[in-house]
Amino acid sequence: PQYASINLGVFLCTRCVGIHRKLGTHISRVKSLTLDSWTPEQLEVFILSLLLFHLNKNIYFRITNICLNYFIHNIIN
Repeated sequence: PQYASINLGVFLCTRCVGIHRKLGTHISRVKSLTLDSWTPEQLEVFILSLLLFHLNKNIYFRITNICLNYFIHNIIN
């Protein structure tokens, strides 16, 4: 990846960066990893967003697996 969305905490490829830029900065604030300068505040927001994204993703998948297992064992059987 050559780009990142600061506020979403995700890395972006060159194909996806155009889509994110068209969304507007109120949705996705995009910066180049190598060409743009990053302030300490922007880096902090990105790292926190990255951590929250992965934490939420893991929680979502755990809850989905719990619900799926419950459905399989209690509803289907």
